[in-house]
Amino acid sequence: MPLEVSEITHQHRLLVALGTISQRAENYAAKGCIYTLEIIDVVPEPGQPETGKKFRVFGREETKSGITALMGIAGLVGTAQGQKLMIRGLREDGSCLPIAFLDAQCYITSLKTLASSKLWIAADAWKGLWFGGFGVSNSANHS
Repeated sequence: MPLEVSEITHQHRLLVALGTISQRAENYAAKGCIYTLEIIDVVPEPGQPETGKKFRVFGREETKSGITALMGIAGLVGTAQGQKLMIRGLREDGSCLPIAFLDAQCYITSLKTLASSKLWIAADAWKGLWFGGFGVSNSANHS
């Protein structure tokens, strides 16, 4: 997905985003992690041109709960962590910066973006669909 990799220059790059869940036992809370991976060119093995690509970890961010759904929205990463929907941006060092969040009334299992807009649909297996949008507003104090 095309993600914005710099807050300063607003440069976009094609990256692979991956969310994980780690559950140890029922007495412990689940943890998660968001990986952003870059696809790089390497020297392929002789006779196997398909081995000419490799993943390189661009960024890694641990979360307090597991990632249940993931999407790209206007150069940002949208994640569902159970009942929380979070929008994160990437910094130059690869870390994630939380920008917005929403507490949902259902356990989100699927996220989709509508075309290249900032509109999204969150789905749950039992309660249905949530439709929403994301907007950035500059808060400036005027004296």
